[in-house]
Amino acid sequence: MGCAQSTTGTKEMEFKGGILAGHAYGVTDIREIGPHKLLRIRNPWGRKEWTGDWGDEDDEWEKFPDVAKAVGFTPGNDGTFWMAFHDFVKYYNTLYVCRLFPESWEVHCVKSEWKGPTAGGCPAFPTWTKNPMFTLSIERPCVGFVVLSQRDARMEKTGEDWNKYDHPIAFFVVTKSSFEASKGKFNKLEIVGKGLPFRPDRELSLSVSIRLQPEKGPFIIIPTTHKAGQQGPFFLNVYTSDKAKLEGGEPMEPPSVGDGDDSDSDEGEGEDFEPKAAEEPEKDKKLEKLEKGGDEMDEESIIEMCKAKRCKYEDPHFPADASSLFREADKKPSWHMPPERVKWLRPEEFCPEEPKLFVEGVEPGDVIQGALGDCWFLGALSTVATKQEKLQNLFTNAAKYRKDYGVVTLRFYKNGKWKEVVIDDRIPCMNNKPLYARCKDPNEIWVLLVEKAYAKLHHSYEQLVAGSLSYGLKDLTGGVPQVIKLTDRATKQMIETGMLWKKLIQYHKTDSLMGCAMSTKGTKEMEIADGILAGHAYGITDIREVEGHKLLRVRNPWGKKEWTGDWSDDSEMWEKYPKVKKTLGHTSANDGTFWICWKDFQKSYNKIDICRIFPPEWQETRKKGKWIGESAAGCCMFPSWLKNPQFKVKVKKDEVSTVFISLSQKDARMQKNKRWNEYDHPVGFVVVREEDVVKSKNVKMNKMIAMGLPFAMDREISLSSAIQLDGNQGPFLIIPMTHKPKQEGDFILSIYSSKHISVVGGEAVKFDPAKRDDDDDSDDDEEAAKEMDQTTKESSDEDSGAEV
Repeated sequence: MGCAQSTTGTKEMEFKGGILAGHAYGVTDIREIGPHKLLRIRNPWGRKEWTGDWGDEDDEWEKFPDVAKAVGFTPGNDGTFWMAFHDFVKYYNTLYVCRLFPESWEVHCVKSEWKGPTAGGCPAFPTWTKNPMFTLSIERPCVGFVVLSQRDARMEKTGEDWNKYDHPIAFFVVTKSSFEASKGKFNKLEIVGKGLPFRPDRELSLSVSIRLQPEKGPFIIIPTTHKAGQQGPFFLNVYTSDKAKLEGGEPMEPPSVGDGDDSDSDEGEGEDFEPKAAEEPEKDKKLEKLEKGGDEMDEESIIEMCKAKRCKYEDPHFPADASSLFREADKKPSWHMPPERVKWLRPEEFCPEEPKLFVEGVEPGDVIQGALGDCWFLGALSTVATKQEKLQNLFTNAAKYRKDYGVVTLRFYKNGKWKEVVIDDRIPCMNNKPLYARCKDPNEIWVLLVEKAYAKLHHSYEQLVAGSLSYGLKDLTGGVPQVIKLTDRATKQMIETGMLWKKLIQYHKTDSLMGCAMSTKGTKEMEIADGILAGHAYGITDIREVEGHKLLRVRNPWGKKEWTGDWSDDSEMWEKYPKVKKTLGHTSANDGTFWICWKDFQKSYNKIDICRIFPPEWQETRKKGKWIGESAAGCCMFPSWLKNPQFKVKVKKDEVSTVFISLSQKDARMQKNKRWNEYDHPVGFVVVREEDVVKSKNVKMNKMIAMGLPFAMDREISLSSAIQLDGNQGPFLIIPMTHKPKQEGDFILSIYSSKHISVVGGEAVKFDPAKRDDDDDSDDDEEAAKEMDQTTKESSDEDSGAEV
């Protein structure tokens, strides 16, 4: 046996617990010792092992020395490891079995072909009874197993075509008497076994062995292709536990049999087959839809089509015309040039030299804004460029198929999950130069590809005009957006005490990302003082305190137009404080990047956008929910407010967990008929103790632990800062709400905690393994809740409206 965590494509990547997705492992032993069900797995690399329970360094071996002795366990970085069965089924999704039948079994092998009239197709075709047929006769009851195979493609094809087969195949085992009585009508046949579903593969077999009774025989085995007229040779192998006779086809030398178990007597059948439901093979359907501009296809299918046609990809879903430039193809915005003057060129057509995705890595200075008002997104992009790994992770397959096939796949975080976007590499250009965003190096192309994919995700380039830098950061990283308004009274107090500066330093050290702006009404950008633009988004790429000077490094996505006050590029402060200059490695350049002191920063900007990135050891829990009917109960001012959806949170007894909470709605920018900041309802949430709700049937403001307020008609609202939840004071309730009753809609609740907690309620959102390495325990929340607290009493008072 062998196993794998199968994925689309061929790229191997670490999944969880040291397990590699897209990588094949051998299963070398299976044991059950007392209550422990264990498998020994082998990574053919000879290294890179499982790191969870029963891994080489796990303390389970010391805990259960009898198990270690029984399996002869010795640790070693040799690629071999043991794993519990419950972890095995969690971390692998495919099990490969090569059946070796006992020597006492008979093996019958024949070869034949579908040719001319005998290529009759599946039972959906009236010609299906013309397929080659094989008669199996037995004298005593026995167990049988059937395998249908085609010639190995690897023997005849090269490269990535090793698993490309011309026809999907399958077979049926029926009683001869029912076939003759029904004249082959499928719905009247007595089917004994099926090799289904149809699959363009090397081999297909029964899912389980079948029991054969002499009184039902003889039996007919009918191999078939999916469509009539699909010709080709095939091989049929029949294994039986007793003497049998197979007639038809050309006999072949049977393969040798190995040691096996004579007790194999599984019964059952494969998937049901309805002739009316016969469909095109999945691959053929994909290619046909793609060519017609139908459903979106994945990169693999697109490459397959491009190879067959010997062409580069042209995306029918984001075409090289005005429909991709503007919200409405026939309504050009006043600020944009006529679409007929825009030429869509591939990088090889506008780069002076050979185009490269990245030139000497990535840095914030790579990002240059073009003729599109998306500084909020490009400011976010330049900020993410300070974390090279995060930025490169946006590209699946590292855009390795772009040069040959003109196709690139990127990924963005939207509505609680990572979403892949496939584009071609044709870029809107003017005078043979990219019209919109570009890289500083004219031969580097990552910026313009990210911008194009992001535009496609939102239906057009125009849809990217104006936005919030914090949401750009969220879409690029999956982090949690937070906005600090420097003019708020509470923020001013934090500035006076020095607490805000300390928080910003801490956020920066923990890999959170930041930006800033001088927000104004409207979208017009204008200079206010010392080179700073109002209504324009900037990225914050560094925060330092050196020799008593509090400094921030800020970047204008234009790649020019910098701050001109103290600590600007040509300020005398650098000569006055040479130690600061040396520590920060300051060099003067008109590249849009500048340093500014904390005091001047507060005068020049009125808000800071933060994208919180929590440590990998923190637990993330995401739940989907909706306000609908009675559960759209409005805010705390309404008597019905406790009928809102509720989520019960439990922290283990005697533990205190730091918790951060955010509530989000579906992104309005994803909807063609809405502006980026156009939301139907103001939303908010509160955190309360369950006991307070049960006792009072209501909760006063002074009893609330935390609030995601004020209510905002926005994509996301979060706590202003993390809270501490004490397991001895819980359980706790998180109650999301709209401002008024009857305001219906969907939401996603995200909870980040420093310790393990359980969250019950709503629908769990599955995590993308590429985003996190830790487990998503949300499926076990109900069980974990029972284990954590045996003493919680639930309210049965219907008048409270609390679903506790």
